[in-house]
Amino acid sequence: MSGRLLKKLKCLAVLSTCLLINGKGFASEMPSELEKLKVLIENNDTQASFELAERLFDEYAGEAEFDYMYAISARKVGKHQHAIFAFERAILAQPNNVKFRFGLAIAYFELDNFAAAKSELKQILALNPSKSVVQKVEQYLDYMDGKIKSTQTRLLASIKYGLMYDSNVTSGVENALIPSLFSAADSFVVESDLGQKLNANLIYQKPLTKLSSYSLSAGYGTTRYQDLSDLNKSNLDLVIGYQHQVEQLNYKLNGFYQKFWFGGDSYHDVLALIASLDWKQDNQQTYTLNSSYAQIDNKQNNDQDINNFSLGLSYKYRLDQHLFSVGLTHAQDKVDTLTNASQKYQRKMNAFQLSWLMLISDWGRVSASYQKQKANHDYLDVTTRNPASLSALLFSQIREDDTDNIKVNFDYTLNKSWQWQTQLKLVTKDSNHFFYSYDRNQFTTSVKYNFN
Repeated sequence: MSGRLLKKLKCLAVLSTCLLINGKGFASEMPSELEKLKVLIENNDTQASFELAERLFDEYAGEAEFDYMYAISARKVGKHQHAIFAFERAILAQPNNVKFRFGLAIAYFELDNFAAAKSELKQILALNPSKSVVQKVEQYLDYMDGKIKSTQTRLLASIKYGLMYDSNVTSGVENALIPSLFSAADSFVVESDLGQKLNANLIYQKPLTKLSSYSLSAGYGTTRYQDLSDLNKSNLDLVIGYQHQVEQLNYKLNGFYQKFWFGGDSYHDVLALIASLDWKQDNQQTYTLNSSYAQIDNKQNNDQDINNFSLGLSYKYRLDQHLFSVGLTHAQDKVDTLTNASQKYQRKMNAFQLSWLMLISDWGRVSASYQKQKANHDYLDVTTRNPASLSALLFSQIREDDTDNIKVNFDYTLNKSWQWQTQLKLVTKDSNHFFYSYDRNQFTTSVKYNFN
């Protein structure tokens, strides 16, 4: 459940407190001490309001409006049992008072006693309250249903099928296709093609405690081109994960395995360990530190056996229906065995990313992202020869690549199970080694079905 909704629920709790402004539990004018208590609560002076309520308790306990104000003060300083008893006294005096029952429901809610909270909220609905109150009650009920599901063992499954257009299918696969002996006649021809994509995912989630859980997942994806079948791709991903929350910190640890096929043949296997730490500063701001280590076993070329390390930092800011994020990542590819043939694959990469997401009520979401990546290779390519003179290198400079990646996504929710997803992806890569430069545009439209 999103932090945006939780923020709204907390705001509703504050609003329910403010309902006492119009409370009229006393037949005559409210005594001055109670007026002062009311002002302290309205001003959110939590400690002072509770201390005053305690002093007034012996004199006014049993008066429904005082019991309500006492309960609000106690709840705000974390004395929820005191609050619950006071709310219950107020409800005994006025069982049909929506304000009193809503206050009791919030107290139960903040103790994670969702069964009792839901019982009070359903009794409020039975009283035929105003439309605005019904909306608030339904938001709390939806949130609690989500929290309850998060504490249960779950099996989630989805399948997605899409059609795509790729303006430059041969780009981005240079290491698999470029021979060590290169001639001008061998330069890549830009070839576009239509294709189909299929993805299937299965996730098992098991809570261990209230604040920790583990998960197992398997995913399969394949891309099939209409004409360029030699460039078909498939992958099988297996993940085991653990996460734990400590107050504002949430950390995750995942073990990852991927089997990747290219052109129908086994191309590489990946083993990775991925860790992340989220610090939620408040309901709007989150900082994330992530790191990974991966071993890539290339089945076609031992020179491309790589050890990859990455470290990233990102910042997310939520504003109403919008989520903004900015991130920096540093990564290094180191070859298993450094030789004249393998050294050209060793590199360092730095990336900067901006993204934006907007939720559209009852529709879905729109998102966009931009990534700028710069890759600097560590060594000169000493194996690719100049066709005019095989004794000379084709490139006298160490390779440098600049890549710009833009994505725009639109996900439309058809119902609880079906989604229509559309993506436009634009990639531009500039390299001082000319045959690594390319432009590539992809458009994909898919339908996704969630079995859960």
